[in-house]
Amino acid sequence: MPEPNSSPQEAFVQLEAYQRQLEVAARQVELIQNALDEATRAKRSLEALDEEKSGEILLPLGASTFLRGSVANRDTAITGIGAGYATERPRAKAIENLAEREKSLKEEMDHMMQAAFQLQQEIARLQELVDERGDADAA
Repeated sequence: MPEPNSSPQEAFVQLEAYQRQLEVAARQVELIQNALDEATRAKRSLEALDEEKSGEILLPLGASTFLRGSVANRDTAITGIGAGYATERPRAKAIENLAEREKSLKEEMDHMMQAAFQLQQEIARLQELVDERGDADAA
């Protein structure tokens, strides 16, 4: 945070740095939101298997393309455990893990949103300081 008697150039440099940090925070919020959406969809899909009696599902391939298929085993799911590895576990455990992931992502999102809000406040304060000093220098 620039001192009240720092130069307009120092305040401007700090303002630009905060603006870049805010852009990074906004991108992180977007990534977290995408991960949260994905975890929520996966959890809902696993939960919906109980409701689907015909056994037929749509298998997403990407780019809004699907195949019709059926689930051979509704009792287990293969889920990622990190670093590109996956494991087979009971479907109920997979749902539980996805719910925990949702909770963790929501907490991370809240933290990032608070940080972004603080940056926005500091940017507004610095912008006002830069504007005041610019007006004083022009007078």
